Amino acid sequence: MFAMIACTGLLLAGCDKVKGTYSDPAGALTIDFKGGGKANMSMPLAGTKEVTYDVSGDKVTVHGPAGVGDIVFTINSDGSLSGGSFATLKKKD
Repeated sequence: MFAMIACTGLLLAGCDKVKGTYSDPAGALTIDFKGGGKANMSMPLAGTKEVTYDVSGDKVTVHGPAGVGDIVFTINSDGSLSGGSFATLKKKD
């Protein structure tokens, strides 16, 4: 039981690795990672949807809303996210 609780804690801590708002230069995709595996994903024509995500190593998998599906991003050395068919997402200040 303790091992399961400890592992869950580690998984949630990994989710905080990308906490903050990321956007591509054109504003076609913005993801606000809230921490704890929850985020808001915004696209101009689709609006804002609540999504979940998880982090494993240098990969962030965003479980997108219906019709979008999962998007896997790589956390780059500068902290930006790249992947999918989107331009690189950079963290907003």
